[in-house]
Amino acid sequence: MAVSAVITVLCHIGLSIPNSNRTLQTPCSLGHPGAECAYECNDGYIAVGRHVCQTYATQGINVVSHSFYGGRCERLCAATAEPCLQGTVPVRHNTSDSLGPCLKTVCLTQYDALQTVARGAYEVFRHGRSPSSGMYSNVKFNGQNIQRVESAGSEYTGLGIIAECVADSMGWISRQEAQDRILLTLRAITNRVPGFHFRRTPLGFVPIFLNAETGKAINTDGQLMSTGLLTAGALFARTYFNQVAAGTSATRRITALVDEMYNAVRWDMVLCDENKRLSSNGTGIPMLVGYDGTCKDALNYPRPDGFYEFNEEHYTLWLAYEHTCGSQPAGNCSHPGIERMWQAWQGRRNHPDQEYEGIKLLSKWSSYIVHLPYYTVHAFNSDPIYQKLFKNHWLADRKYYAGSSQFAGGVRYGLGAGPTQTWCQGTSYWADRLYPGAGCRTWSPYAMAGYIPAEPKVIQSHLLELLAQGEAVLQVPGTYFYVLQRKSLLNVDWVEDTFTLVDFVSELFGLSTLWLGPHFFINNTNHFKRGLGFNIPQIHV
Repeated sequence: MAVSAVITVLCHIGLSIPNSNRTLQTPCSLGHPGAECAYECNDGYIAVGRHVCQTYATQGINVVSHSFYGGRCERLCAATAEPCLQGTVPVRHNTSDSLGPCLKTVCLTQYDALQTVARGAYEVFRHGRSPSSGMYSNVKFNGQNIQRVESAGSEYTGLGIIAECVADSMGWISRQEAQDRILLTLRAITNRVPGFHFRRTPLGFVPIFLNAETGKAINTDGQLMSTGLLTAGALFARTYFNQVAAGTSATRRITALVDEMYNAVRWDMVLCDENKRLSSNGTGIPMLVGYDGTCKDALNYPRPDGFYEFNEEHYTLWLAYEHTCGSQPAGNCSHPGIERMWQAWQGRRNHPDQEYEGIKLLSKWSSYIVHLPYYTVHAFNSDPIYQKLFKNHWLADRKYYAGSSQFAGGVRYGLGAGPTQTWCQGTSYWADRLYPGAGCRTWSPYAMAGYIPAEPKVIQSHLLELLAQGEAVLQVPGTYFYVLQRKSLLNVDWVEDTFTLVDFVSELFGLSTLWLGPHFFINNTNHFKRGLGFNIPQIHV
């Protein structure tokens, strides 16, 4: 009987790395797939990435074929190449000197290094805000300038409102400026700004995108996710200022406008019946709803185990339950369909049906699926079960990037969503997931930062190492602040200069907990006083 032999092609390309100890005379050894070649960089250079034997193709393009790939040595700018003094850490970013491209080094204390990134993240939000309406848009670094791009987004605006509360608590802006900025936004949303008309569907659901100066909706459909996130942001401001500035005229005005916003939505009508019409007694959860009350897009129905699949509508469904049933005895809600929905939704956390290499998960989608609920929903961030699943998402994230789908590991991880490259992904925007076949092999430091409450000291150290490596660091134009931005393992020269706020917000919120503590978000999402907020000790950096 013939015996077939499996022939493995050894990696025979990429055996040397410029400016390292891996030269033609001392190359990497021929390796099997997954073998890693250790290397050290010459003086004046720093190591970035793992050098691993691999083959990879995407969109029909053979990017890597039986080659050691991923490790490189980046040159330090000669003028700033000296090691930082004791007590400081390096923050590096790409620039050029007389010899060409290099990494410029600035030495800061750990505190200042992380603070400058948090402050830089807030600067992105400041530049995304329309001064005439207070609505927020995505942001682009355009050379030495920053500009708002595309249309404003309802969900960006909800997150922008929370960003102003963070800035107030961090002392980056004055209390009056924070409240004035939020009041303009709330006045625009409630149609009190001349020339700006914010349109809702008859049931109160808001559009995803709109003109930042006029309020004109790009599409008249309403989106439940955007409605929930916009309202959650407004409620955060109401709760926050009633704690730190109770009784003031500005706080009273904020409270009145937020209450008007909250009550403008028919929260009892977030479900779809068998005729695909909005109803208080349906079982389907839609993403989009038509102006006429029809349900559009894929509907989320209970699975065979009786529970819904978890997704980013958590904040919307929480608000629907609280508004409709929260003040009534459990089991006796006047809208039993909403109560059944919430129980079937919450039941998923006790019966997670997804996992990655043995790690139980709520979802295999990008980090925003747990980040946004963590920072906007008290029923999530104060629940020990959700907190464990939040940390599980981080554990799976790290394991995924260290594995054979990415060959990254170390501090290069972050399952995020955001802009990407069409040539390797087939689209210009992509939400990464825990699946093989990773397209552009993109990683997002802002996703890493969003997990800080799960493991503060560990993730803090990872962020400091990223700042020292410099590849993901951008300087905010016209400032001394920095941000960490999305990168690709396939194209290390790709510099993504567009910030999608709904994704990038994790960098601001996560970093802020190093000073404000997780209790900042736990307490300021406790709008309905179902339980006391937690006074968790702050993390000192």
